[in-house]
Amino acid sequence: MGIDNWTGGLIATEHLIKLGHQRIGIITGPDEMALLTLPGLTGYSAALAERNIPTSPELITEGDFTTPGRVTKEPWRYLKTNKV
Repeated sequence: MGIDNWTGGLIATEHLIKLGHQRIGIITGPDEMALLTLPGLTGYSAALAERNIPTSPELITEGDFTTPGRVTKEPWRYLKTNKV
């Protein structure tokens, strides 16, 4: 038994909703990685829709998953510059 990216996006977002968060962002990957990142985005969107939480385009950003270390550094830079 395993987990797929759609389910991962759904479960992670549901967890944050259960903790009381309403403004939840997601960092996707570049277009060339859409087969990996699009399912996570749709799982995220499904969890928000289930709870009637609107999807805010400003909370969705593209990360660069191809450069070592950027996956962990980019979210913090994004949060600081966009005041989420």
